[in-house]
This record gives sequence, C-alpha cells and structure tokens, in this order.
Amino acid sequence: MQNLLRRREIFTLGVAALATGCGGGGSSGSAGPFESPVTPPPTQPPATTPSALTVVNGVQTVTKTPGATLDVFANADPTGQVFDKWAGSTAVLLNASERLSGTLAPTSNSSITATYKPLAQFIPQSAVLNGVSASSANAVNAYWYFSAPLPRGVIFRSHGAGGNGLTQFTKTEELKFARDAVADGYAVVSLDSNDRVNKTWDGTVNQNNPTANVDAANIQALIALLTSQGLMSAMTPKFASGHSAGAGNALRIAYLLNWKASHQHCVPGTTQIANTTTVPGIWTMAQNDTREDPKRNADALTNSNALSARGVATTYIVVSPSAVYPSRFTQIVGLSASDSTAIYTGLKTANLLDANDYQLTDPNDVNLTPVLPPTYSAFAKDIQDLLFVAYAAHQFSSATSRRVLAFFGARLA
Repeated sequence: MQNLLRRREIFTLGVAALATGCGGGGSSGSAGPFESPVTPPPTQPPATTPSALTVVNGVQTVTKTPGATLDVFANADPTGQVFDKWAGSTAVLLNASERLSGTLAPTSNSSITATYKPLAQFIPQSAVLNGVSASSANAVNAYWYFSAPLPRGVIFRSHGAGGNGLTQFTKTEELKFARDAVADGYAVVSLDSNDRVNKTWDGTVNQNNPTANVDAANIQALIALLTSQGLMSAMTPKFASGHSAGAGNALRIAYLLNWKASHQHCVPGTTQIANTTTVPGIWTMAQNDTREDPKRNADALTNSNALSARGVATTYIVVSPSAVYPSRFTQIVGLSASDSTAIYTGLKTANLLDANDYQLTDPNDVNLTPVLPPTYSAFAKDIQDLLFVAYAAHQFSSATSRRVLAFFGARLA
C-alpha cells in the first residue's frame, strides 16, 4: 500500500511538468495523471436522495462513479452547437470539461450549467487509397475533416475489427469524439484497414522499415495526399486513437511512425510495444469489459505502468457504468425527447433497469426486438451501442474525450 501511495505521489507531481509542456513524439516526458481501478460498487446503487445541486441544461442521476455522490449529464448537443464546458459551481465536479461527470457533495446549494459553443454539422471528405472503385468490396477508403488547413494537430482514428473508417463520423459516440476534437482545433482522419476480408489491422512491427506494415504504408500515402492538398504539413503534429482492435493499431502506428501520442480505448495493445515505445500513451477502459478477456483492464494498466517506469507520459482511466435516464437516447441523431422517453419506458417496462435506471442485465444478453416499440427498429443498433456504453461494456465511449484531447494537447509543444 505504501508503494501504491508513493506511485500516486509521483504521478501527481507529473501533472505540474505536463503544464509546462512535456515532449511529444519520440521524446520522453514526465508521467501524467493516474487513475487506478477500484472495487466496483454494488450492483444496486443506493436509492436517490435529495440533492443540493441544481443542473441546468442537464440531468443528474445516482452514481456508480467512484468517489462521487451523483452523476451529471449535459443535454445532447443542440443543432449547430457542441458541448463546451460546465459553468457555475464547478468545484463540485470531478471533470468539468466532460459531458458526463461525477459530482462531489455540495457544501451548500450549488448550481451548474452545461454550456455550448457553435460548431456546424460536417461531412467528411473521402478518397480511395488502393485505386479501385469506392464501392468495391476491397476498397480501402479514407475519410477526413479539416475545419481549416494546418490544424493544431491531426488525429488518426482506427476502427475495431469488422469495421470501417466511415463509422468514425457516423456512429453516435465516435461522432461526438470527432466533434469535440474539431471544436478543439484538431482535424480528424480515419481509414479502412487494408484487410477488407477480416477487416482488421496489420500487426507487422519493423522499426527499421515501418511501411512493411501495409496499414502504416496506407497512412503515409494518406498523409502525402493531405499534404499535397495543403491541409497539413510535415510539421503538423500527428496522434493515433482507436477502439478495440483499433486500439492495438493506434499503439502500433504511433510507435512505428514516431507520433506525438496514442490513445487506446478498451484494448491494451501489445506488451512488447508498451515495453519499448517512447511515445506517450493514454488508456481509457470500460469497467465491465470482461467478456472476451477478463484481464483486459489489468493488462492496460500494466502497459501504462511500463511507460511510466521509463518516464514516458501516460494516463490510465476506467469508466464506470452510468444510468439510462429518460432523455439519454436524444444523443442519437434522429431521435427526439419523446422518442427517447418511449425507448426508456420500453426498457423500464421490460424490467431491464433497476430503481435508479442502471441496467440489470449485460446488454449483450438482451434481445431488444420485443422491447423496443416497432417505430424504432431502424435505430436498434444505435440504441444497443448506447446501452453498451452505459453498461461500461466493450463499446467506444466519448465519456473521456476531453481528457484524451487534453493529453494530446500537452504534447503539442
């Protein structure tokens, strides 16, 4: 225990170093903030109690967030706007920059307001990287959005196994991450894995010849294309981010191409790279993501600790389950507040939610067809994805997007 406390002291001291601008790319830096796994709270959270906190443009619920008394959620982004930050009595918030934050007990009546800033809807540009028709089954498509040339950085997003690059701009949580990044001055780029049969990424690692990895070669070709269009330059900072198999690819690509930082979501990536890389890395994991690999979160912590032991900046975060409140489905494009309430009511009537709106059953084991009103069958996949996020299962979540962007931002110097 004393050693753990000592490690926490070391990581806390690292924050001050980050504030002054730590190195990026291949350089080492002070270790970043550290959040360790905790014992999960009871399955049934305590009953709702009166709160001295007023939430404007948002919702408060009973929490399973460690160390918090309530969770607060910002309302879905209004059309033409994006969440900016919480304002008001923000000292009660664990993460005032995130849409979802746990709260500390207010010492007196307090009020917080979710605020928004302008951000137009955007459609990514695209190109085919391997010279075939974009509609061909073996086409390797690339997608990007630059709000202006020469952004503060370019984030290359990698999809999970079975996926494609377009989902980074269409799926609910992925799109929120992209919008947050664009609002923060970044460009967002994604592409298909070269393997369009298994739809996963090349695991080849050869630092003496990085483009022996065919996906790294495709990324280099995409960078050349974007540079030729004047959207970025050789000096534009580059970052890797990915979910599931894409997390392993993010760690690998950032290592092979010596980028500024990498972000791994839900998968730890290879220990061999973590034991070698000098590229800073942030891991964001989901508490209940244990079905495929019970050791997934522990292995991610091991990899983060491996970076820290060598003085490479790192952060490790585990996201807890959260409530499925009545308006939560308004985050899905095309669903209104009344739609969201109808979906919530269907889940509640089917006894899938407890008294505090936490899921009683892993959504992997739930057949939504008899639960959802038929009107919403076209949204079934989006609804299921959001339930995975709320359960803290194996699904990309934007709950940590601002912390990921802050970690990237600290590497821009």
